[in-house]
Amino acid sequence: MPFILDYTDPGGSAHPESYWIAGAISYNNLLKTGQIIFQGYHDKDAFDNGDGQLAGSPRLFATTDPALFDQYFQKGQRLYSGLSFQGWLESFAQNEDITDHFFELALVYAPAGVYSAEIGGINKTTLAVIFLDEVTSATDDYLLGITIRVNGSPITPALGAKQTGLNSIWYTIAAVDADDLLDWEYDASVGDLADNAGQLQQSSGLVIVNNQVGTFLRFNVAENSKLLLTL
Repeated sequence: MPFILDYTDPGGSAHPESYWIAGAISYNNLLKTGQIIFQGYHDKDAFDNGDGQLAGSPRLFATTDPALFDQYFQKGQRLYSGLSFQGWLESFAQNEDITDHFFELALVYAPAGVYSAEIGGINKTTLAVIFLDEVTSATDDYLLGITIRVNGSPITPALGAKQTGLNSIWYTIAAVDADDLLDWEYDASVGDLADNAGQLQQSSGLVIVNNQVGTFLRFNVAENSKLLLTL
């Protein structure tokens, strides 16, 4: 099941005998979608000694392409005809394209998922997305790969800015009402969000925004603004 690659991590360090383990596989034969997570180590000794994973590990390969599914995941069909789960992992990892086409499509998997998304706690034009860890952008563009919808229709934020120390990104949008329904989504194939170690953030899927507009009562004068109470 393990395989060895000549690998250079995001920090530029070389690992000519990096040792990778395949695991955490899920797939759907009907929809032809699947994903697998790989964990990488400096070499086999590092794995055996429990020295910790490489920078840039774990990596996630996921596909919704039927051709790629057939190439990599169709072996799972043999599970139903006697192939063991261990045997499937081995055949998956030993695919003839593993050193180029396949592994190049495996993105660095960042565990810093989205904790919550909300609007109204600050004001009705600031949508805050809070992550489990601090995120960064190599291009300093926090709108790349982002889709925000209001009542099902995509909108264009005026600004997206990281809030240092808060593990959050604030998006400035047109004012919304208390009964508006909002969602936020991130596409890793377009954006470049990463954690502080340089591991790329995975796509989020659709995140429902907690709309708190109208929940807070404040003075409506900026210089005297103060939270009075939460209803």
